Amino acid sequence: MRRFRFEGRVLMVIIGLSFLPSFSLALERGEVILSGGPVMTPIVAGGISANGDSVDYSDIFKTGWGIGLDGMLALSRWIRIGGGFSTTIFPGDKLGGEDVSKWWVAPMMAGVELFPINVFTDSKLAPYLRADFGVVFLGGVHVDNPAGDTDLKLFRTTAAYAGDIGAGLEWQFGKQWGCFGEVRYMMTGHPYGGGDISAHDQDPVSSLPVRLGITYVY
Repeated sequence: MRRFRFEGRVLMVIIGLSFLPSFSLALERGEVILSGGPVMTPIVAGGISANGDSVDYSDIFKTGWGIGLDGMLALSRWIRIGGGFSTTIFPGDKLGGEDVSKWWVAPMMAGVELFPINVFTDSKLAPYLRADFGVVFLGGVHVDNPAGDTDLKLFRTTAAYAGDIGAGLEWQFGKQWGCFGEVRYMMTGHPYGGGDISAHDQDPVSSLPVRLGITYVY
């Protein structure tokens, strides 16, 4: 009876370990997945001034366009870690009837991608979840000042924290090549004021980066 129980426990351990072969195999492969593509980033929320009547970022900058690049290391067929960066340019609009300059935003992020379906099967078409944290570099913005030669500074070039969560779908259509589409909900810290606005809103700025691109397994 004891022998039967012992052998049963050994069998359960063997069955449990059978779900992990891809983990050890992927660590031996050390696959690196490079990805990149255009980014469309609508701004969701974020007030420029602490004044409740002030305009939001979405009123002036609306949607930006740019490009993003990532490098991820496959720890298994269902988990990757790595990082990347992107650069997005937002065309300025109007503030108080005056022209606002363009605004560039460049996040540098590190994070993890999870492919839940690949825990059970190695699918060429796989949804994934991701989460990232890092810093974002925010370009300075000025407003044309028709009354003088010096432009009014909306805020100066600075850096702040950034974090996001998102989901996507990846299709591996060849041994090394694939494509993907993803959307993230990103929150970044507020830029520092340039002295021409007395009190800036301290709440995070929210955006919704949407990216399509190509992947390459190295």
